[in-house]
Amino acid sequence: METQAYLNRLLNHDLNAPMGSLNNLLNEIAAQVGSGELPDYTTLQVMQDVSRRSIRLLAVISDIGKYQLHRALPSQEEILLTPLIWSSVAQFHEKGNEKDIEIVQDCDDSLTVFCDSYGLERVIQSLLQQGSAAAGEGGGIDLSSRPCPVIQGWVRIEVSYGDEPWPGEMRELVRRTPEKQAIGVDMNDRRLSLDMKLILTICAALGWGFSQENSEDGRVIFHLDVPGGAGRSAAGEDAE
Repeated sequence: METQAYLNRLLNHDLNAPMGSLNNLLNEIAAQVGSGELPDYTTLQVMQDVSRRSIRLLAVISDIGKYQLHRALPSQEEILLTPLIWSSVAQFHEKGNEKDIEIVQDCDDSLTVFCDSYGLERVIQSLLQQGSAAAGEGGGIDLSSRPCPVIQGWVRIEVSYGDEPWPGEMRELVRRTPEKQAIGVDMNDRRLSLDMKLILTICAALGWGFSQENSEDGRVIFHLDVPGGAGRSAAGEDAE
């Protein structure tokens, strides 16, 4: 309990307070530039970019802590998947698409999922951020959904991109075991971005499957498996 209380204080005060102050300061500078008091448009762009990055960094760190501690997790519900994917893509374009990345969607509009909608949206957004970091200027990310081919009644979301795949042929990043979810990579690995750590943490906390493979054409493909909703038709009929 003492450890949890300390982590709660760390997340709620030691990070939120200074980052909030920094954001307020940057907003004030941006307002002055915008009003002509500081007539430097480049400065305005820089301040806006720093503010946006600060807010996103704080959100990622806070969510990692929240899901690691399993505290205040949103309730699970049955939802249509495609509107949530649209929302995730819209948030990515609004807050993080700095390289003019094109996202090609191929989603089954009939699919529903039973899940923590906030956690799923954060995972999809983080996968898009991961893809954006790996893709070049004006590159592309493929995003699709379909019935899961390996777990009957579940849904698979796939994100693929790039030509510089993670070293290794295939790895199950979050292993599904009878007892619990086990993260299959070292969370201290310096190659892991904060976005990837958030993805792994949420998937492990909520019992979702998450794996990665390299395609023959050199693209990296991430598979996210989540429980399907009761209203989904013909879910997992082809599952083995």
